[in-house]
Amino acid sequence: MRFSKETTYLPHLLGDKAETVALHYLEQQGLQLIEQNFSRQPFGEIDLIMSEKNMIVFVEVRFRSYEDFVNAVESITKQKRQRLIRIATIYLTEKKLMYKTACRFDVITLDYKNKGFQLNWFKNAFEVTTR
Repeated sequence: MRFSKETTYLPHLLGDKAETVALHYLEQQGLQLIEQNFSRQPFGEIDLIMSEKNMIVFVEVRFRSYEDFVNAVESITKQKRQRLIRIATIYLTEKKLMYKTACRFDVITLDYKNKGFQLNWFKNAFEVTTR
């Protein structure tokens, strides 16, 4: 199978668009952007860090096209959750916010169908456990 530049970049471009759609949606819901694409390699990246009242909200944006085998929610594995928790801990430590503010992990899923996005917002999608 041959791929052109356009075909190779299409998933990335759609993923960027999905993140923009998610950001605008959350802002319409009253959340405020703190930081976008916070990254510390090799630990990973958090797509959106938002604030809602006195809470920090770490948001994972998951995009899947109609042709994918799993939907966006199913794509968030235990390993992905652990990476998100690890990078969120780094963020809170660097900003000297650890144990000083409440936080939660939300997931925005976008499924691309018929040239449009179907958006779902899962507040407090998963919790940090100490086991």
